[in-house]
Amino acid sequence: MPKLANGFLCFGPSFFVSAAFILSMYAQWRCNYVNTGSDAEVNSENGLRFVEKIGPTCYTAIGGVAYKYPEGTISDTVQGLSLATVVMGAISWCIYLFAACCRFPPPLWLLTSLLCLATAVTEGLVFHYMFNSDVCVDSTCSWGTGAKCAISAMTFWSLSCVMTCGVFQQAQAEKNSDE
Repeated sequence: MPKLANGFLCFGPSFFVSAAFILSMYAQWRCNYVNTGSDAEVNSENGLRFVEKIGPTCYTAIGGVAYKYPEGTISDTVQGLSLATVVMGAISWCIYLFAACCRFPPPLWLLTSLLCLATAVTEGLVFHYMFNSDVCVDSTCSWGTGAKCAISAMTFWSLSCVMTCGVFQQAQAEKNSDE
């Protein structure tokens, strides 16, 4: 059996990182994070009318048409955290993509573990801000498909963080045995 650059230990976290990244992408870039549960005008002073679902980057009006937010409707914080979640997730995913063929030093695994933790935190903050947005204050909001995917992604990012610590320990032990 061939010896992989970082051993077989990286395959478990790579699965979880891949699943978390796919779920995060779905949650962040779709307009179905929060269901407003309202057929009435929602937050019409900000320019949103007849909102059925909202997401971090867009909203869906009744009838299924997706729109970008007018300026100042959803905070820039939510959109910035959403973008940060995707970027940090993509970096983690790329590291694990190349883990089978490139030997990485132990500090990179520690950094990847912290990156997975930060991604889980930003995913959770997007969830928090979406359900505390102006749209949800005026109406009864429920979890949409995007929110459910975000919860799953937070779980996978957290598991990936813990499992990557194991990869770091293995890489550190191999480095110490080689010296």
